[in-house]
Amino acid sequence: MICTLGVPAVAAMDIVATTSVIADPVQAIGGDHVNVIAVADPTICPHMQGDIIDSRIQMQKDFIASADLFMAHDSSMDKPVVMPAVEKFMKSNYGKNVTWTVVGAQDWSTPEKAKVFAEDVKDILIAADGANATAYEANCEAYCDAIDAADLTDEEKIRVKGQDVIVMVWQREAAESWLDLNVVAVFGPDFYMGGQFTPAKVVDDIASNPEKYRNVKYVIENMQSGEMAKGIEEALHDRGIGADRVIFTNFPKSLAGVESIPDVLVHNKETVMASPVTPAAGDSGSGGWDTALATGIAAGETSEFCFQGCAVMKVVIVPEEEMSSLTMTARELSSVPAGVGEIENATYQYLEVGPGFGNLENCNATFEFAVDEAWIVGQGINTTDIALQRYHDGAWQTLRTEYLGTEGGVAKYRAYCTGFSYFAITVVQGGAVAAVAEEIPAETTVTTATTIAQTTSSETTKATATVGTTATTVPPTTAQQSPLSPVSLLTAAALAVFLLRRT
Repeated sequence: MICTLGVPAVAAMDIVATTSVIADPVQAIGGDHVNVIAVADPTICPHMQGDIIDSRIQMQKDFIASADLFMAHDSSMDKPVVMPAVEKFMKSNYGKNVTWTVVGAQDWSTPEKAKVFAEDVKDILIAADGANATAYEANCEAYCDAIDAADLTDEEKIRVKGQDVIVMVWQREAAESWLDLNVVAVFGPDFYMGGQFTPAKVVDDIASNPEKYRNVKYVIENMQSGEMAKGIEEALHDRGIGADRVIFTNFPKSLAGVESIPDVLVHNKETVMASPVTPAAGDSGSGGWDTALATGIAAGETSEFCFQGCAVMKVVIVPEEEMSSLTMTARELSSVPAGVGEIENATYQYLEVGPGFGNLENCNATFEFAVDEAWIVGQGINTTDIALQRYHDGAWQTLRTEYLGTEGGVAKYRAYCTGFSYFAITVVQGGAVAAVAEEIPAETTVTTATTIAQTTSSETTKATATVGTTATTVPPTTAQQSPLSPVSLLTAAALAVFLLRRT
C-alpha cells in the first residue's frame, strides 16, 4: 500500500527511509525533531542488493519495528527489493502492515532537482508533524542554500564546460544538463535499450570511429551500478587517447567525505574539474594546445611538464597523492576569455594552463615563463615590473613572481601557485623579486613528462621527449647569481685554492 500518513508528533519521529538519498534531507530538514535510518547500502543500487537488504534490516530491526514513518521512492529502485523486504519483516515478526509515504520527486542529480527533492521531503514532514512546520521550513531553506553553494561557480563553469566525455546513462543528465559536458557516447547495463549501449558496443564504436573520441577526457562511471567501463578506458588508451575513468555517485554516505546530497554534487563536479581540451566555438584561443604527459607520479615527488607553444616554458608540480598518469595542457589566448574580467595593466600574454587528462588536487606548482625583452623595453618598464596573475574566485590574483635573469633577448621568470585556471603575464610595478638559488636535495626523484605539441593548424602533430631539470616548489633560500657574477667568481677562486692544496 502506498499513501501519505499524518502522524501526531509527541516526541521526535522515528523515520525509516529506504535509501540515504531520502534519509539525508529528512535528517537535515527534520533536525532534532526526527531520528532516521536508511535501509539500503548506499554503495550499491537498491534493486541490485538482494539478500543484503535482509541483513541490513536485521541490523536495525528494533528501530524499524517501532518506527513512526516509512519513506520510499515510488520507482523501480525501491519497489522490487527494499519495500517488499521491509514489509515481509514487519508482517512476519510483528503482524503489522507498512504504510509507505512516498517522495514524489525521483531525481536529485542536479542542484535544481535536488532542491525540488528537498521541498518534497519538507512537505512530507510538515504533513506528518505540523506543530514543527516553522522549523522544517527554516531547515529546508538552509539545506537548499547548501545545495546552491555546491553548484558550479562562474569560474568552474568555464573550466568544466565542453569537455568530451563518455558517461554511464544514469549520470547523463548531470553531465549534460548541469555540468554542460559534451557527451559523445553513453553506456549502460545489458537491459538498457535492449543492449544497444553496452560498454562492448562503445568499444566497437571507438575502433570504428576513433576521430569521434579523440578529445575524450573522462569516462564517467556510476558508482552504484558497479564497474562497467574499464574496457572503454583501455580501448581509448590503446589509441593514444589519455582519458581518465572517474566515478560519479548518486548516494550520500557512499564515499568518504560525501555525507549529503550537496556533497554528492560537489564530488561529481570536482571529478571533472579540468579545462576543456577542444576550444568551443568563438572562444579566445589563438594557439594550439601544448600537451605534456607524465606517468608513474609518486606523492611528494617532483614532476615537470615542459611546453614550447606559449610563454610558459615549464610547470613543475609536487602532488600530495600518487597518480598513475597526468597530462598538463597549456596554450596562449588571443584575448581575455569570455566571462572573465580584463586586466587594466598592459598584458603580455593571456594563458590557459591546467590538467588535461587526469585529476590534480592539493599540489604546489611552479611556473617558469619568458617575456621578450623588447616588449619590456617598449613598455618603458624594468624587468622586475612583471608578474604572473591567476584568475581565481572571480578575480585576478597576483602570484609570487621571481625574476631569473635575461638571456638571448628573453627575460625569464618563476611564479608559484596552488591551482590552475586562466593566467596572465602582466605589468605590475615591482611585481617580480630577484630569484635566489634553490637547494636541491642529494636524492630527488624527478618525473619528466613527454611533451606532445598539438596545433590547430595543418601542421603535422609532433611528439618529442623533453629533458627536464630538477626543480622544486619550495621557496629558495640562498642567492642565485649569474655565471659571471662576483659571487660566482669568488666561489670559483676558492674552489681552485682548495684543489691546489689537495695536490
